[in-house]
Amino acid sequence: MARPRRTRRKKAAGVSKRGLPPGVPVYTGEARDTPVSVHMLDYTGDALTEASDPTLERLAACVRPDTVTWIDLDGVHQVDRIQEVAATFTLHPLWVEDLLNPSSRPKAEWLDDRLFVLIRVLSPKGEDFEVEQIALVMGPGFVLSFQERPGDVWEPVRTRIRERLGRIRDRGADYLLHALMDVVVDGYLAVLQGIETRVDTLEDSALQPRAASDLLEQVTALKSDLAVVRSAVWPLREAVSALVAGEGSLVEARTVPYFRDIADHLAMLVDGVDSGRERLLTIVDLHLAQTSHQLNEVMRVLTVVSTVFIPLSFIVGLYGMNFDHMPELHYNWGYPAVLGLMAVVAGSMLAFFRRNGWF
Repeated sequence: MARPRRTRRKKAAGVSKRGLPPGVPVYTGEARDTPVSVHMLDYTGDALTEASDPTLERLAACVRPDTVTWIDLDGVHQVDRIQEVAATFTLHPLWVEDLLNPSSRPKAEWLDDRLFVLIRVLSPKGEDFEVEQIALVMGPGFVLSFQERPGDVWEPVRTRIRERLGRIRDRGADYLLHALMDVVVDGYLAVLQGIETRVDTLEDSALQPRAASDLLEQVTALKSDLAVVRSAVWPLREAVSALVAGEGSLVEARTVPYFRDIADHLAMLVDGVDSGRERLLTIVDLHLAQTSHQLNEVMRVLTVVSTVFIPLSFIVGLYGMNFDHMPELHYNWGYPAVLGLMAVVAGSMLAFFRRNGWF
């Protein structure tokens, strides 16, 4: 049975960026009616403050050198709201344009004391997965995260902050950025494991005498899923490699090894995607070979049957000729003799074919 397909994004009605200059904020994603929600976490090693939908003034006031402030926005469809936040934290207009466009390519860019990271989140959903674009902005003492839709993708990080798990409360904004990106990469691993499980099942199915009728359709769907994973992983791998190489001044030296760990996981993901694609090609070759073998078996049986009937047709045709003088036609034993001859010929040929392993 074919798996359910991912839901395509619905474009905002009547939205077009054609002819507009670069940096003009236009939301091109799915139209939504819900307001953009803002959640803030401001913490140090000893204190934690949380707030929902705080004012811009409070957000700006919370950003201090001695604390780490994480501001998470659920939804980017309200352009005015996003512009207000962007102006408060001095985001480049081109970054705002990119985060409002769900089809932007994942990347990482430095500008002065700001780091902009655009990534795709893959969230497992049964045998399928959902794709969402997320933007992360890091500055001195703060991290902004922009999500397309409400969700709990960041809940593991919030739990670590609230319960002081690990070292996140004792590190700076760069470690928070690492924690958020690490959650995204964990999602990639979960999605790839799900795809590999489906490839294993499909591989077993291809080895059966009668493979599923929609096997090639399933292979095509899996290749499409692997392409989505690769399109999310490969650009992020380049971005993390730039962070590991020491580009920018916001990432502390003690945090670089953690980004290097993410880079290793991304390299493993790329290898896993490539391996999955090769396995799918092998499954297709195996399926075609299996189909060809089954066809050859059918043709061999038909050939044996046709070959057996060639001399029988000759005998029947011989005695079916319209001559006046054919002595055998007047013998009482003529008919059974011909039937016996035909049986002997057919049996001899079948025995010969069987002895040679032809059927």
